[in-house]
Amino acid sequence: MNIPAIELVLANTNATVVRQKLPRTTYGSKDAIIQIIRDAVDMEESIRNIYAFALEGRPGAGRDSYLAFLIEYRNDHFDLFDDSEMNMGNTSREYEVISIMQHMSLLANPNHLLYSVKRLPYQLRDLPPLQVACLVKSQSFKPLLPNWQSFLSTFNKDQQLSPKSIYQADDWEVLYDGSKAALRDINVCFIHQFIGNLPEYEQLNLGMIRGHELRVFIGTKGNECQICFVPVDNAYNVYQQIENHLTEFVYRDFLPESIVRSAGQRLLSLNKTELMPANQDHLRWVFREYPT
Repeated sequence: MNIPAIELVLANTNATVVRQKLPRTTYGSKDAIIQIIRDAVDMEESIRNIYAFALEGRPGAGRDSYLAFLIEYRNDHFDLFDDSEMNMGNTSREYEVISIMQHMSLLANPNHLLYSVKRLPYQLRDLPPLQVACLVKSQSFKPLLPNWQSFLSTFNKDQQLSPKSIYQADDWEVLYDGSKAALRDINVCFIHQFIGNLPEYEQLNLGMIRGHELRVFIGTKGNECQICFVPVDNAYNVYQQIENHLTEFVYRDFLPESIVRSAGQRLLSLNKTELMPANQDHLRWVFREYPT
């Protein structure tokens, strides 16, 4: 392997690279990677690029190739995930890969979720993390989601393009459009600010938080929204002040408690939880006082 010099690849030669230790199960690795990236977003780390690549299996390994990632943040820190058993060996493993791609495409700009057009050698796992980052960043990359079929071909031994029909194509196809339409500019505000700013928005989403005596009010326009957490005793009164001003929807399921304190979970939940029209039955579920 030809490993380029650090100063030729990294703008900041003082960059830090951490090789993250992952669980030995594929689902455990998936959850750990998502958690680490979400925690970074919670700490206001901004993701510059996510590099995904197929990594050769060692001689005698259970699989021919494995999924690996290098996450590059704008502060020139990197998280390296080259120690997982994630793969494309069967449908269950594919769904794990789809799940992690969905999370990554929401936590980062989907146009900066990239894949290496060539499989990388297994010896990469034996290199120091900083050298791995230099080697990975020097590869040829393309946007992943609009080219998911080509990305998956890198897991084939001959890297031949397989027909979409052998994959969960419908689940792959929706990822890119979903990520482009996702709410990204999320501003938490107080009740008076929410009501005052409401004319600027196009849609009102309402929801409940599991384990909290709070209701969620969200005004959306394009990729931006304002969100307000309202105590349940005051929620219906607030709703009466703003009802019928915007098109209204209700979240089909409880939003997780962590959206109150976690910017990353807020981003994920607002974009993954299904909405339904705000008819009487749905509004009665959200507001105790809603008339029968």
